[in-house]
Amino acid sequence: MAEERKDEENPKESRQFMTQTITGRRGGGERFLKFVGKAVLAGVIFAAAAVATAAFLAPRFGLQTGPAETTAQVRIGQGGETEEESISGGTSGSGSESAAAESASAVSESTAASESASAAAETPAAAESSPARESSAADENRGKDSLEAFSEAMEQYPYSMEDFLKITGNLKSAAEKTDKSVVSVNHVREGTDWFENGVTTSGTYSGIVVAKTASELLILTTEEAAHGADSLTVSLPRGINAEAMVKRLDSMTGLAVLTVPVTEEDQEALRDLEPVSVGSSSKVQRGDFLITAGAPAGILHSLEYGIVSVLRQGVSDVDRSVTVIYTDAGGNASAGTWVLNTDGELIGWVTDRMGDPGSRNSAVLGFSDYGMLLERMTNGQASPCFGIRGTAVIPSVQEQGVPAGVYVSEVIGDSPAFEAGIQPGDIITRVGDSRISTMRDLSARLDTLHAQDNVAVTVMRNGREEYTGIEFQVTVGAR
Repeated sequence: MAEERKDEENPKESRQFMTQTITGRRGGGERFLKFVGKAVLAGVIFAAAAVATAAFLAPRFGLQTGPAETTAQVRIGQGGETEEESISGGTSGSGSESAAAESASAVSESTAASESASAAAETPAAAESSPARESSAADENRGKDSLEAFSEAMEQYPYSMEDFLKITGNLKSAAEKTDKSVVSVNHVREGTDWFENGVTTSGTYSGIVVAKTASELLILTTEEAAHGADSLTVSLPRGINAEAMVKRLDSMTGLAVLTVPVTEEDQEALRDLEPVSVGSSSKVQRGDFLITAGAPAGILHSLEYGIVSVLRQGVSDVDRSVTVIYTDAGGNASAGTWVLNTDGELIGWVTDRMGDPGSRNSAVLGFSDYGMLLERMTNGQASPCFGIRGTAVIPSVQEQGVPAGVYVSEVIGDSPAFEAGIQPGDIITRVGDSRISTMRDLSARLDTLHAQDNVAVTVMRNGREEYTGIEFQVTVGAR
């Protein structure tokens, strides 16, 4: 009663107390609901993050995120029967279905489901194993066929290792024999500089002995070795150094012939020194082996081997048509490089005049095209010279009204042909009483002449309307 009375006396305080109490309870419920909502939201976010992390890491670590696959391993049992064993990295499909059937309390249904799942797993496994066996058998058969084919090829191969060693041994023997004919030519030139001080220049070149008599040695070397030398010394076997003299040089071929006198004292020491045999370059064919001796590497007594890769026939040289041999054997024209066949016969020399600067092959001129020239050089005789380069007028061009003969493509300056008045574009038809149709005709006729001979040369010169014949008197020059 006292309390009621007190409430009646203070109605405001009573209402305020009740409001605070109810409000406080209502605020506590709202806080609880907010707490539950936040917890649920955090759980959802955490679960999503876990799923995303698992999806990201599973491929990197080879984890299975789906149902485990079943692979089949084939085993050959007794009697040739094929057995298949199911290998699974996790729970098999039949096991999962059995577990599901047991959870549904249907044992018979689970057994049927397991058998159907096993049959379904065995069917693709067998389908996959059959192509695998066929592929393996095909690979094995191909391997056997390749081995048998290789064995048959080796049995039919006509050459053995002994044959190969015999071939290389013959090349080595020929090269070593030729190297004994190679000598060193030492060139010395005296001169003065701008201040009138004495200057001595020297060089070493290779030479090769091409002839030997009781009184002299004839040595073939380069024009560079002989030209302008104040003294020439040839280093012979057994430490013999002998003075040499120039017998003949030819600037057009880049060759020179030296003579070395042989004294009675040196005859015994040089008894084993044999001149190299000279062969025919016209017999060389593409694919033949060649030997380069002298200084092919720029060093005296170096040797190299190679094959003939190209034969260029009908190449125009001064007063003749020649065949240029290209080989991958190394060569140094200025130092002197001599080319031999597999029999050790000298067939030519390396030249820079016919070489291609961008090619790795050496250009070789053969002795068959310069036989008369070299013979005269070794005898100290001058070779005849006209001084023209040309080519034969082929039949298809003759059908267009061009006369048959040798078309002059170039006239060497200050040559006999130049002095006589022959010009590029003229066609040489006759030399003396001989008709000229090719460059070989011209060189053969020229070889019958001598320096200082006078000979009539008939040419056809193209006029405004037709070719006109002109005769020139040419004084044969000397090379």
